[in-house]
Amino acid sequence: MSGRVLEDWLNAYVQYAKNSEPPLIFHPWIGISMLAGALGRKVHTSLGFETLYPNLYIILLAPSGCRKSTAINIGRQIITPIAGVKIGAQATTREMLIKDMAESMVTAFDEEDTPFFHSSFTQIASELHVFLRRANVELLADMCSWYDCESPWENRTKTSGIDTINGICLNLIDIPSMMTLNCCRIFSHYSSKFAITITLVFKLISQALSIICTLTPFISFLANT
Repeated sequence: MSGRVLEDWLNAYVQYAKNSEPPLIFHPWIGISMLAGALGRKVHTSLGFETLYPNLYIILLAPSGCRKSTAINIGRQIITPIAGVKIGAQATTREMLIKDMAESMVTAFDEEDTPFFHSSFTQIASELHVFLRRANVELLADMCSWYDCESPWENRTKTSGIDTINGICLNLIDIPSMMTLNCCRIFSHYSSKFAITITLVFKLISQALSIICTLTPFISFLANT
């Protein structure tokens, strides 16, 4: 087995990306999301009766022109070539996402060399309202369920029987515009249930304040001035 190349991968990633145009606060969180995607369900920790996995739902919020896409593409270029890491399409449907996650299932081995199945999947979206199709409450409810990584996850359909995802572990990072998140109604039905799963990272401007006031305390967030 090869030795460790970097003493602190996340710090090395931030140093690598910091001379680009996007706000510096975005780079650690993109790095964290890429780590979560690479680790998937292969890594976990226990908290009482709960088993915690590294998947996160992270939203990077900033006005147009802040080079959010540039920031996220730096991470995408690093994680995409990694063998075994499954990355979703930017434009998808609930049905295709379920299909893609089910087909991403692979076999891994735990510390006792016992095999187990997992379907770890990273969704890098460019617009949250497009990904959730605005009023797609069904997908919103599913994402609340997927965040907990309960396995197996089953979906009963009218014509295709039961879709099953074994070892689900969905990791999401998204870069909506300020106006998109402000006007989008994705929180209207499942606001507290869905919002509590989100880490919101934003470049602080006056326009953000009204958004933060409506979403906290359900969302954990960081900001810089």
